[in-house]
Amino acid sequence: MNLLLILAFLFQLNGWVETVSYDGNFKVKAPGEMTHKQISKNTPVGELTYHSMFYGAEDEDDNALYMVSWVDYPEGSLHSDSIELVRDFLDATVETAVLNVDGELMYQSDERIEGYSGRYWRIDYNKGTAVIKTKAFIAGRRFYSLQVASRHTRNINRAVDQFFDSFHLLSAPQN
Repeated sequence: MNLLLILAFLFQLNGWVETVSYDGNFKVKAPGEMTHKQISKNTPVGELTYHSMFYGAEDEDDNALYMVSWVDYPEGSLHSDSIELVRDFLDATVETAVLNVDGELMYQSDERIEGYSGRYWRIDYNKGTAVIKTKAFIAGRRFYSLQVASRHTRNINRAVDQFFDSFHLLSAPQN
């Protein structure tokens, strides 16, 4: 019986849809077809175009949202090889993320993601009923963010790791 459950679980994860974004320079797997959205904003470093690929799951799924976001910064404004700059940038990113959802930072840790310095963190929000787990890193001039949002009661599940682990860059970034 346990073997059948394990096989059914593996089939479900293996049935995920791979999305390849040549513009984003990555591939990732999610439980369904991902949608691309972009928005441009004027910032102190110039106009930036923010891209997101996301899959919104049905209510009965463990996780409500799977998303990969990326933005290219102007040449000379962001360097993935500057340890101090990356640390400060990720500190500010985590702080802004907590404020944006009026949440509470539960933990964070430094991680290597695709060979680059990055950060992994969890925010509880919506009065403790929801969770966002994020992995973020800078590759060249590009900032990447991978996120999974779920109900608090169901936030520990294999699908989060499956999504994060399926992300891979297609090629080395341009600086």
